[in-house]
Amino acid sequence: MSKRSFNKLPLQLQKQLESLNGKSFNIYAVLKLRKGDELPNLPGLDLSNFENNIPSEVLPDPAKGTWARRNIDGWEIILKDQPKYTKSFSHESPNFGDWSLGSHEVTVDREVYHRDILSGYGSTIKITVLKRDDDSITLSFELDRIFDSIPDDPRELLFAINIFQESVGRTAIKPTDVPAASFLSTLQIDWEILPVGNKEEVIKQIHERLNPSPQEAKVINERMDLLLALRPINLVAGTSGFARYVGALYNEQLVVFENIRYGNAIYIMFNEWERLSKMSRIELMNSDEKFERIVHANNWEYRVRSIVNEYRHSGRSQF
Repeated sequence: MSKRSFNKLPLQLQKQLESLNGKSFNIYAVLKLRKGDELPNLPGLDLSNFENNIPSEVLPDPAKGTWARRNIDGWEIILKDQPKYTKSFSHESPNFGDWSLGSHEVTVDREVYHRDILSGYGSTIKITVLKRDDDSITLSFELDRIFDSIPDDPRELLFAINIFQESVGRTAIKPTDVPAASFLSTLQIDWEILPVGNKEEVIKQIHERLNPSPQEAKVINERMDLLLALRPINLVAGTSGFARYVGALYNEQLVVFENIRYGNAIYIMFNEWERLSKMSRIELMNSDEKFERIVHANNWEYRVRSIVNEYRHSGRSQF
């Protein structure tokens, strides 16, 4: 689960805000979880048995995250974009270095940055069970705060997004008049088609889309050289629960992608790749679906290049 903080509003969330047309909104996520999945960083969640009670509202544990701690204790911001000012610091010092001879006050002037002291919000996260199956449970998570409009102070919204991202691992924005259950039908991989550009711009867009951990970012950077060298018509990036995907589309039915959460193999899919990519790795490996799985070992780049060229130029979409 990604717990990375945002220093500015991610592009994807900016687009969601722009689509609101002035409506009030809140922060939410809908996740489908299976036993063994990495859980949100929230107290009281136990998926050892899907019949277990799920708490309806929780306070993020201040011992488990920077933003959860700030949510309770508040925090201090050093305003490095503003000029420094002179501040006097005083302390007692022994006379001639000997406390038995008494002491005197010493004052030293230093140039320091201005600081803002921000209070904690005490925000909680509401949890609703949307669906229970034999092997999974679907939950909605919503921050208890409703925004009637975009706050004048951008730090308010950034705080809300950061504590939610740290606690739940995925963040989105929805109008308050739309219930989270409405998103059940769209609980699939949230794909975004990205244009092909230079490598640096591509990586920047994918990072904004997926918010990868440092380890995931390393995988992305290493894989893009080959994917771009094979001249894709578009790139794809998407998330589903805690999974993160990045890949390249070479025609409508041929995609090379990797679930960067696992990072140990690259997958080439031919027919219905959007449906297949929604399956877990175990489900996919135990299925009769047609795909190629290539472990990142010796000559893996050659194998990927050969398969892509064969199926792209032959027009074949399946075995």
